[in-house]
Amino acid sequence: MKIELSEKLKAYCNQKSKHKILLYMGQSPCCTIAEAKYYAKFISKSPHLKEMNIDGISVYYEAYIEKYLDDCQLDLVKFLNMIIVNY
Repeated sequence: MKIELSEKLKAYCNQKSKHKILLYMGQSPCCTIAEAKYYAKFISKSPHLKEMNIDGISVYYEAYIEKYLDDCQLDLVKFLNMIIVNY
């Protein structure tokens, strides 16, 4: 699986040093940012979470999405499907 980050998203992440992207494509992709951050506490400890380093930014995602995505570009437009969390 190949993941690319859009330029806007890279710029956003680089402003927030020490932050990592957690790509959350769970049961409710339309959840609010607050709900997503709540779920992130549990998802980030998940044993089936995978990590990929892209341009120095760590992207975390649920292993099962590999079945559905071959290549994807992550963008701020899809922000509700991912959470930027500080570890």
